[in-house]
Amino acid sequence: MKTPRSPLSHCSRFAFLPTDFFTSGETQIGGIGLTFMKATTFRIPLRVVFYKEQGSWIAHCLEFDLCGDGKAHKNALISLSKAINAQLKFSQKNGNRKNLFSPAPSESQAMFFSGKTTADGGMELKIEAVDDVVFEGQEYREYPGTRDRVRSTLMPA
Repeated sequence: MKTPRSPLSHCSRFAFLPTDFFTSGETQIGGIGLTFMKATTFRIPLRVVFYKEQGSWIAHCLEFDLCGDGKAHKNALISLSKAINAQLKFSQKNGNRKNLFSPAPSESQAMFFSGKTTADGGMELKIEAVDDVVFEGQEYREYPGTRDRVRSTLMPA
């Protein structure tokens, strides 16, 4: 007798989302009917960690695992804004909502959670509007150490 497979056994990135985030639909591509999932509104908070790497500031968005760089926080944030906008446009153009859920690895998360909140009130990601996506709040922190330092704190001795 075959054991039923758990619906979460494939470790889908959508496993954590409530089922009411999606509605089903059907479309025809080349005469073949395909079932797809269409997202309703996603409400996404944005968290960014700043850190120095090879003399430049890196702005790393944890929700998208995208980075921007520059000589100052503001320049890195402008670069990151461009990367996020490109990702959003690509996802929307290709109907690929999975691109919206690619969180940063644990070491980047640890850098954010152990960083200090930045007080520069002029900093803000400039994100262009995208259908069915609302960005709720932005939080910025600066990590004073290196990526190697955070790796060593996450790895057992």
